[in-house]
Amino acid sequence: MEQYERAIADYDNAIEISPDLPEAYNNRGISYFKQGKYECAIEDYDKAIELKPDYADAYNNRGLSYSLIKETQRALFDYDKAIEIDPNNSEVYYNRGNSYTDLKQYKRAIADYDKAIEIMPVYIEAYINRGISYARMEEFARAIDDFTKAIGLQPENSSAYALRSMIYTNINKFDVAIVDIKRAISYD
Repeated sequence: MEQYERAIADYDNAIEISPDLPEAYNNRGISYFKQGKYECAIEDYDKAIELKPDYADAYNNRGLSYSLIKETQRALFDYDKAIEIDPNNSEVYYNRGNSYTDLKQYKRAIADYDKAIEIMPVYIEAYINRGISYARMEEFARAIDDFTKAIGLQPENSSAYALRSMIYTNINKFDVAIVDIKRAISYD
């Protein structure tokens, strides 16, 4: 936490010298975000966007903050705006997919995870979260495929093994479920 306090002090100095520098507000917002000070982060992202209305990263970051304070509709608005500005940012699709998952809108979430993976085919977290969405829709074969893909990209990913184990348990494939949970434990 101390490094974020130092970063905030450095950004305070930068803003004092150049108060029209949107990156300083965005980056200070990130430091507040990392400390869990989401309201302060949002204020800084607001200022960054005011100074640079086409600042996709600031919209994405503000969306993350809104998401964590359970203002999902505001988060979705910001993700939509970030995508409008920069339609090739896989992280924004991933984050919007997470917001749709929070709303239990799994088909929309899957569409966003698909797009994130299309942009960045090695996006392990997008495979995992898409797999979770498929599981919640009881599309277990697709969930297994996504967890398996995540494991292929990162063979020591304990979460992917644990999640795949849960799916195997749901479909009564206990032998492979046990193998996966043992792997999850060994990599955790």
